[in-house]
Amino acid sequence: MPRAAVFVEIVASGSITAAAKRLGLSKSVVSAHLKELEEVCGARLLERSTRRQRLTEIGERFLPRARAMTEAWSEGLRDVRAAMGEPVGTLRVTASSVVDAWLVTPAVARMTARYPRLSVRLDLSDSNRDLIEDEFDLAIRVGPLVDSDLRVRRLGVDRDVVVASPELARRLGEIERPEQLSDVPWVVHSQLPTRRRFVGPGDERLELETPGKVVLNSSSSLVYLLSEGVGVGFVPWSLAWGEIEAGRLVRVIPGWHGGEVPIHAVWGSGKFVPPKTRVFLEVLVEVMRGRG
Repeated sequence: MPRAAVFVEIVASGSITAAAKRLGLSKSVVSAHLKELEEVCGARLLERSTRRQRLTEIGERFLPRARAMTEAWSEGLRDVRAAMGEPVGTLRVTASSVVDAWLVTPAVARMTARYPRLSVRLDLSDSNRDLIEDEFDLAIRVGPLVDSDLRVRRLGVDRDVVVASPELARRLGEIERPEQLSDVPWVVHSQLPTRRRFVGPGDERLELETPGKVVLNSSSSLVYLLSEGVGVGFVPWSLAWGEIEAGRLVRVIPGWHGGEVPIHAVWGSGKFVPPKTRVFLEVLVEVMRGRG
């Protein structure tokens, strides 16, 4: 509590003892606040005795300003508490395009329907944007996280699968093991290593180099090139299943996959989570559960 507010309460209550009782503080704490305020002002504000107190001339001059400061502080506190109760304003989110259609966009639609006073600015990028520098409230990351001071919530996991166009898959013939793909052209996302892990039946594991005929940093372009038969490639199942349903892609070595890929929400490291961030986290979890 500001020292000026304590001073105003002492004057209104008529004594330090009465002010301490109304403020829920000890008498010694209230006395210390008044002493510190007088030291800052460089003047005595109250004349006190065992029976009474009165304002000094400087105290009389300072009291209206102290009241104004106290009211401004109280009004600001009310505004902050109101903002912490209802999600309002603009939520700025950055997310990988991999999770756009099946997670982020449905979550945004659901949240804005529930909270009409909340607006959203959505940045879709396969590059990890800096939350602090770029002033984002929340990011959705796909893949391992680097160490940071940000707060994290695990939303779920995805799984990389190997896909190709139906025509290319027919030309390759029956593929049963990853080693059979060592000489085929690969389309590779630049943020992923070219030496990939494969997990197969019975949890068999092996690693294989997947040198890219095309290397790029866009998930949507990666899917397009694969559907055009440029090569084979790893694609998250969440992004591949719609293309497979549409007949534009098929799985290659369906008994194998590239391991689980974690999906996290990350946000600022402060103690308090703004309502707009909190409700979006809740909606993201709802959408993930609906897919489970």
